[in-house]
Amino acid sequence: MTLQEKSVLDDCTDSHPTVVDSDPVGDSSTSSSTIVDNDGQQPNTEPPIDITKSVPDEEKHLVREAGQGGAALGLLFGGPIGSALLGFGSAYAVRKDDRLGDTARGLAELTISVKEKASTVEEKHQFYKRSKTAIDNVCDDKNEKSIAFKTRAFVVSSWLAASTFAKEKQLVEKGVEGTGRGIEYIGGAISSLRSSKSATTNNKNDTTTFASDDDAQETTAVVELQLNSKESNDEYAKLVDATTN
Repeated sequence: MTLQEKSVLDDCTDSHPTVVDSDPVGDSSTSSSTIVDNDGQQPNTEPPIDITKSVPDEEKHLVREAGQGGAALGLLFGGPIGSALLGFGSAYAVRKDDRLGDTARGLAELTISVKEKASTVEEKHQFYKRSKTAIDNVCDDKNEKSIAFKTRAFVVSSWLAASTFAKEKQLVEKGVEGTGRGIEYIGGAISSLRSSKSATTNNKNDTTTFASDDDAQETTAVVELQLNSKESNDEYAKLVDATTN
């Protein structure tokens, strides 16, 4: 198969890992083996990150769909940065049981529906197949020297290299977890700030209420004192009149 017949999803790497014995002469019970690539570099030893671990089994398929739908919307309204943030955040939110999680799962269902409709349209009109055939006709070169052929070869090799690097370093999984935790932290900080402001407002209202109650009590006491004083004066006047008569 020539280069122009390969897809960007094909695995074009022909190298295989090699097992190296760290102690080929010593006792087999103490020797250990290490898997290395043909270029002498050890593969990634980081533990795998499962972004669907906290998601129920019946909803695990929604994580990828929510991420893709969020990335598409983010790219439309916020560019590459918005695509990354909304895509990672949507994939992370599927595990939540709150309103945000419901929104993410709804977005995943919408993405699945759009994909099904797009697949139906593609089967009917074959836009992708026609586009691929047109590109192949332009880029095909038996001598492999044309600019179009070299450009396509460069794009394919770059895409494969980037995909392999992202998979080995788990960039997507780390992006989902990191973005989701960042959103949770910001949301918690905002909630704490709102709670603090609400508590401050309530304290002010309580203080005002207490002050009003104190003023009312003082006013009532003054009125009662005045009434008692008036009654005492009336009794004194009656007593004086009686004594005089």
